[in-house]
Amino acid sequence: MKKGLFYAALFTALSTYLMLDMADVFIIYRGDDIPPEDQMRVMLRTSYMCLSVSVLFLAFTFTKRTLLELALDKAIPDLPKKEFRKINAFWIISFLLLAAFNYYMIISVSDYKTWAIWKIFGIIGFMLVFITSQLVYASRKIKENSSNKEEVS
Repeated sequence: MKKGLFYAALFTALSTYLMLDMADVFIIYRGDDIPPEDQMRVMLRTSYMCLSVSVLFLAFTFTKRTLLELALDKAIPDLPKKEFRKINAFWIISFLLLAAFNYYMIISVSDYKTWAIWKIFGIIGFMLVFITSQLVYASRKIKENSSNKEEVS
């Protein structure tokens, strides 16, 4: 695997984690301080954040270059543009799934602490699996692209 691909994936993983959890880190650990009427708003905020990120990725599908292509094309120059579009679609779907899973957890559990555990371990676990699958997919497409270039020349 290319060194640039590793750094790009690491950057993506860290920025996604920070984007989803930094605003709530203190709230999760101090859940007892949140009045019961505000707990639902706090829990729904994760779904709203995931939906907002998916809308952001979706908005960039209608531009010349996707958000991931803007962020990672220097780190992954061998990945074809159509693959960036596919990966962008995967990101849109994954954030929509996270929003749906979070909403399901909100309506299925009544305890704020249980939801907080889901948020910490479920979302981080989901993102680790998702980003690993994106790495495997991108590295496979880079190898296919480089082998196609060698056959042509």
